[in-house]
Amino acid sequence: RSYNIARKHIMPSPTALPRPWRVLLLALVLLASRGCSAQQCVQVSPEELSLSQCHAVVDYAVYVPDGLSIAELDAAAAAGTGPALLGLVAPACTEQVLRFVCTSAFRPCLEVEVAPGVAVALPKPVCHETCASFLAECAEEAVFQAPGAMPQCEQTSELTMQPEYPEEAVQLSLGEDGPVVAVECSADEAEVTAAYTAIPAGRCEAMQETVYSQCSNLIEHEVFVPHGSTQKELDFNTYNGSFPLLWQVVEEECSAAAFRFTCAAGFLGCDAYELAPGVVLALPRGPCHSVCREFNWHCEEVLTGGEQDNRVPCEAALPPEELIVPVSPDLVLSASCVTPPHNVSLYRECPPLTALDQGDECVLECPSPIYTHTEWTVYMVLVSVAAWISIFSALLIACCFFCHPLKRSYPRSNPAWQVLYLTPYMIAYAIPSLSGGIKNAWCEGSAPSQRGDGPFCVISAWLAYGGAWMGLIWYNFVGLTLLLIILKLDRLPGWIAQLITHGLSLAFTVVWLIVLTSTDSFDNVGAGPCLLDQQLWHDWFPDAVFWIPYTMLLISAVLLLLAVFLYTVFVMGIEGIAAHWRIMAYLLVGLVAVGYASTYHWERRVEEDSLSHNIGAWVACSAMEIHPDRCQPGRLLPFTPFLLNVLITMLVAPAFALILLSDPIFTNYWKYWIQRYILRRDTPYPFSHAANVAKLGSAITAASEKDSTGNSFTMDSLA
Repeated sequence: RSYNIARKHIMPSPTALPRPWRVLLLALVLLASRGCSAQQCVQVSPEELSLSQCHAVVDYAVYVPDGLSIAELDAAAAAGTGPALLGLVAPACTEQVLRFVCTSAFRPCLEVEVAPGVAVALPKPVCHETCASFLAECAEEAVFQAPGAMPQCEQTSELTMQPEYPEEAVQLSLGEDGPVVAVECSADEAEVTAAYTAIPAGRCEAMQETVYSQCSNLIEHEVFVPHGSTQKELDFNTYNGSFPLLWQVVEEECSAAAFRFTCAAGFLGCDAYELAPGVVLALPRGPCHSVCREFNWHCEEVLTGGEQDNRVPCEAALPPEELIVPVSPDLVLSASCVTPPHNVSLYRECPPLTALDQGDECVLECPSPIYTHTEWTVYMVLVSVAAWISIFSALLIACCFFCHPLKRSYPRSNPAWQVLYLTPYMIAYAIPSLSGGIKNAWCEGSAPSQRGDGPFCVISAWLAYGGAWMGLIWYNFVGLTLLLIILKLDRLPGWIAQLITHGLSLAFTVVWLIVLTSTDSFDNVGAGPCLLDQQLWHDWFPDAVFWIPYTMLLISAVLLLLAVFLYTVFVMGIEGIAAHWRIMAYLLVGLVAVGYASTYHWERRVEEDSLSHNIGAWVACSAMEIHPDRCQPGRLLPFTPFLLNVLITMLVAPAFALILLSDPIFTNYWKYWIQRYILRRDTPYPFSHAANVAKLGSAITAASEKDSTGNSFTMDSLA
């Protein structure tokens, strides 16, 4: 909307408007009495028609009767266009007023050659269609209800005895003996072809309670409601034009400034003036320029952060601070701008894809919107099944080792302890299946569940990180034990070695978890158990306190087991590795799983900036769009590697069970146990001391015969 009108001119009172069509009669009288000349066709500029604003229609050569000027015609036309420009009629009537009044006052000029080298200028009459359209759209307007205010489109001119508003053309006789000329009506010229400025038609209403924009918390004055609109529509339009700046992701100062400006611009102030009985002029009052400038200042980063500068050109887009409206020589109205109060009562919501957490901050929804509902369903099913299979496998391995008379002693029991310590990690991912699904386990409402929302965050973090630490620490203990054995440096008693290994691993893990829990360093992102807060230490906190030492432990385990492997090959050859493939496969599977998890993290870490940017752009697009589903995320974390990162670790225990429990030493023991204690058969004990000594002696002899160095080392002592 534009509220700039010709303020420097005095406009005639709309209650005393002359009949617009009398300009035609005046022109025809002057034509008959004074004659005409070719100089009466004048090309006018828009500036010359600023009072009536007939430049919106007049883009043709104008017929100017002798003795009259363009300024006089413009003043006469302004009397007819005044009701439209002052917003006293409906918008549909405004255009018809301009068409009828402007083509009546500024007749299109037609030059007719009446003799060789002699031409006369004739005015085109107003077409019947133009008059009828004006009558149809404006007959009900209050400003035109006075007697004789509307033209008679069917009347005949007393001067020419021709229709005053012909269907197509009139026949004009130029003098008693002059030629008869057919003059077509101005059908082609009677169109609004340029923009014009006018006060919009409307009414003043008391401010009502808003549903969408919250502007009723700010606006207390009467508001200007345009013709054909309602306050509900203004409320909805204001919200659609401002909601991106009212999300919680925007700075509070920007939201407050945007709220003040958009409400003042959406719900304009209003002053009502009764010009005549039933004729009320409603003047809109826009926001002051200072309100607009504050909005540009506080929201500069948001408004200029995209591909284009969206700051508002305050002086050009808004009406003047004091709107002066001359209605008649004796009446000049004014309307001052509106400055809303600074005490803003505003509730700021979270944009789409985000939710409000316990710290009143907008975070990504839970479960994370990065993956679809279908993908999360697949994740839930596969991970839950894998977790319970892993837990069962780990307990089965522990039962087999700790019940076996030979395997339960140090250092043969180390694999069982390693798998058992890995079990908490599996339990962390089995929690959703115990609580009714991902939503119940990970989320508090629509936001990720944090420490203050319940025990899930702390419990899941302790289980996940405790299992990860203990599992990898014991990999190193297994590797170190094997290396000491083959180097014949294992001189500590079993109970002392067990005390040291269990004590060190448990002490380190528990202290690490207590320190980080007490400092509130865990954060839930809605994609699994609580993890270390990625926003601390400029995004380096998880790497510094977990992933870097974790990767170093992984490298040390690889080096230890590589040393064991190479020494075994050196001493016993490939046959030794083949003979003891179970211990090697067990170690290899675990390292592959841990290695994949570490590699997956560091690969994500390299792409973290682009991933964060894509997620931020996705959220920003969803916040700015009325239809968020139109926003497409950029390259995010692929679902398959994310799923495999969990599943591969979950499958470690089942793989251990298949590898280690395929050893006949376990099957023989359980066969003996079933026959002896269930079937009550007298079965010889398969692991008597004599039998073991005989088997061990045979193995040592066989290994010694193959070892050219004379070393009697054999992997039987390890497995």
